Amino acid sequence: MHVPSSPVRRPLRHSAVLVIVLVVSGVMAAAAGAYPSTTRSYYEHNTDATTLYNQGCNAGNARQTGVAILDFGRPAYNGSQYGTIDFGGHFDGPGAIRSAAENYASGFWDCTPINGPFMSIAIGTNNSCSTCSSYAVPNFTGAGAAWAYNVIALNNYITSPPSFASQEDGTGADDLEPAWSTYTKAGNFVDGYNNVTTWAFWDYGSAETGYWTLGQEYHLAYGAADDFPFPEIYYSGQAPEWEQISLWGASYGNYGAMYFPGVTSQWNPAYTTCGYTPHESYDHLLSELRTHSSTSQSSLDYITDIYCHTA
Repeated sequence: MHVPSSPVRRPLRHSAVLVIVLVVSGVMAAAAGAYPSTTRSYYEHNTDATTLYNQGCNAGNARQTGVAILDFGRPAYNGSQYGTIDFGGHFDGPGAIRSAAENYASGFWDCTPINGPFMSIAIGTNNSCSTCSSYAVPNFTGAGAAWAYNVIALNNYITSPPSFASQEDGTGADDLEPAWSTYTKAGNFVDGYNNVTTWAFWDYGSAETGYWTLGQEYHLAYGAADDFPFPEIYYSGQAPEWEQISLWGASYGNYGAMYFPGVTSQWNPAYTTCGYTPHESYDHLLSELRTHSSTSQSSLDYITDIYCHTA
């Protein structure tokens, strides 16, 4: 996969496989074997080199292909550097984040065969704690720009000799959730990223109503040529919310109805409270998009699963 970097909006590559659908309880389910590979994404609790290398190696050994999100937590600022507070409570500066992503990239490369699967390694954050006094972010445009430089650094590492670029690239990602911050702060972060780089930016968040307008949601997920929705579809009700944004785009958006490259689930086989399985998330989003001809898609290219209840 090579992520679009052209200023002209175009879909990512599509599978050449003919998808036959079955109707199951009102949801359009993909035929057996028609689903794309499910990648594993992570809420990162540290930037430990061995941990990240093993995550990449595990994906390589499993021959996963698609997008893997490495979520390093909420944006933070330590007085001199934009970074994050990860899920272990640590401040991760840009050097630590970049090194962690590079270790994932090395692990994936080392554990896949030549001409093996392709992985887009997405350096992820979220928009929570935007009013926190601890490690408060003074400028969200600056934070977004700093995030873009993390992605650029990862791609520079990937393309440096011996070059992993035949099987990897780096992208940005944000778990954007309307209940977590103002639109202005979220929008400034996304715009700051897009001002610096054209590497793809995935919105793997939610779209709960009552906070941001449909136009604002559209801008965050699809407002630049390389921004794409990769929404969390964990439970019923989430897919219709994203369908409404895409319908708005069909009538008013600069790029028309949104193209959805993939979907994010949070299913964990050790628990029963994490919502849809990856394939169910795929089916529910695709079924909802097919309720209107202006938003309909034949398939999704990617599925990623970010386990809930990780320590």
